[in-house]
Amino acid sequence: MKFSVRGRDLESTIKEAQEKVRAKIPDGYGKRLEWSGEINELREAQHRLAFIVPLTLLLISLLVYAAVKLWIDLLVVLIDIPLACTGAIGALLLTRTNFSVSAAMGFLSIFGIAIQDAILVVTYFQKMRYRDGLSVREAARGAEEKRFRPVLMTTLVAMLGLMPAALSHGIGSQTQKPLAIAVIGGSLILALVMRIIRPPLVVAVHEWWEAWRLRRGRSANPFVPDHDEDEDLSLGDADHVPHAAE
Repeated sequence: MKFSVRGRDLESTIKEAQEKVRAKIPDGYGKRLEWSGEINELREAQHRLAFIVPLTLLLISLLVYAAVKLWIDLLVVLIDIPLACTGAIGALLLTRTNFSVSAAMGFLSIFGIAIQDAILVVTYFQKMRYRDGLSVREAARGAEEKRFRPVLMTTLVAMLGLMPAALSHGIGSQTQKPLAIAVIGGSLILALVMRIIRPPLVVAVHEWWEAWRLRRGRSANPFVPDHDEDEDLSLGDADHVPHAAE
């Protein structure tokens, strides 16, 4: 017996069908029920994603730390990922698109876009704060303003490039539409909401972190050697600040 699924997600449909079949056709001698088709491919993909997603996050964390050099800025960058994912989830809910393997691939794409945008801003903040000597608030605001254009270009390219796939209704569109909707929703959050959230987040995190370093008798600038307790603990020169992307 064959059937196709329309208007709802595959996994919940198969689960409901299995329950109804078991209620009407109890297991017994001489009977064997076997479910095959796309549901098996879906479950195999889910098992692969359970391995790929944690591995992806680990590799992203290592690469981001290599770029920003500070664990505190690593956390600031990684916060973009769950916030971008909320935009992707909201877009799927608004369009009544079921979560699928294609949508999961869209979430992985959002990871990369979110990290790229955050690194552009955070590395420029480090330059303005630790090399140019601006205050935390001035550096956070300046970095967001100076990096607004390249970040906006990145998100607009992702959104506009996938818009035809998100609006498609033809044959085969169900394989690409969830991915496109997820990426567009996440990119929209990155383009608008993160412009508002990131500066106060960077200010709050760095003011606390620098105050913590000073209480421990260390320099507020993590890119210069720590001074002795009787020496000046000002920012000083920072020759090893990661260079911000121009």
